[in-house]
Amino acid sequence: MLIQIVDRPDEPDLEAGEPFAINAPGAIVRQDRSAMKPRAATPATKPLRLGHVLVFTPDVATSIRFFEQALGMGLADRSGDIIAFMCCSRASDHHVVAFAKSPGVGFHHASFQVRNPDEVGRGGALLAAATVGGDWGFGRHTIGSNFFHYIQDPWGSWFEYYSDMDYISDHSAWTATDYHPDDSLANWGPGVPPDFVHNYEVDTPLTEQEASRARSLAAII
Repeated sequence: MLIQIVDRPDEPDLEAGEPFAINAPGAIVRQDRSAMKPRAATPATKPLRLGHVLVFTPDVATSIRFFEQALGMGLADRSGDIIAFMCCSRASDHHVVAFAKSPGVGFHHASFQVRNPDEVGRGGALLAAATVGGDWGFGRHTIGSNFFHYIQDPWGSWFEYYSDMDYISDHSAWTATDYHPDDSLANWGPGVPPDFVHNYEVDTPLTEQEASRARSLAAII
């Protein structure tokens, strides 16, 4: 897998939107107003930026070492040799690059930030209704904590809408966790599509191991 390094100025901060206010027991922060507008008055969901990509690798551990030693990035969290999440050394989303184990290299998904969980759910549902492929969501990850909805493209890979990602201000003060495989994909959500972790860029059919893992995770979630 070729990596192109580009030296460029920092991106400007995103413009802050209206806070996502949640009324919780003992903490009523939204008073005397409705949280939801009618459908006709609700703006369309528009991605704000590309947040991260996940790529397939035959060797997760070696990929981690390369991104640490050659690119100066840090390991945020992982789940054994199945999946790993890399962040920048400072002022970083929980992950900007992630790796998933596969027989070969390949592209799994690109993830685009939207403003709040409502936009994840609304935008993901609209795209899922229009796509000819599969989808997975609405749900929430354990690793990174973000809400998600994935849409499959015509080539078998995916793109994701997300919001509410963990933030790592200084990787030197962060402790990476090695999560149990039960938490490697989601904390909650609908059943995992059987080919969600299948690498279509490798000329192999969906393995029984992949299908069995998807069934097991669907039962957990």
